[in-house]
Amino acid sequence: MITHYLKDNIIRINFKGNITFEEIVEFSNNFSDVHIKGDTLLIIYDLNDATLNFSVREYKKISELARETSKDYKLVKAAFVVNTPQKTAMLTFFTQITNTNKTQRKVFSSEASGIAWLQLFNKY
Repeated sequence: MITHYLKDNIIRINFKGNITFEEIVEFSNNFSDVHIKGDTLLIIYDLNDATLNFSVREYKKISELARETSKDYKLVKAAFVVNTPQKTAMLTFFTQITNTNKTQRKVFSSEASGIAWLQLFNKY
C-alpha cells in the first residue's frame, strides 16, 4: 500500500507491505495531482515497512514515471528512508542510475535526517 500527505511543503510518501510495479504506476498516475509551493519538489519516501523486488528495467521505468510527474518543477529532491542493508544498497544503486541535473535522490537511515536534508531546499 502506498499513501501520501503534504506537511511543511514536503510530500511524505509511505510504502507498506509488498509493493508491486503496478502499484507504483498507479500511484504515479495519481501523483500528478499533488503540488507544493515553489519550483522545487521535495519528497521523502518511507520504505522501512516495504518489500521491494524490482528489476533494473523496472527501476528505470519508475524513474521515467517520476520524471514525467515532476516535469513542472525546476528541481526535484527526494529522500529515501530505509532500515536494511539490502534496501540501502538497492536504493543507492537506483539513485546512481537516475540522478540528473534536475533530480537528486539520497538514501537516509532516519526520517529526521532525510527531512533535515530536504529542508535545506525548502523556501517556504
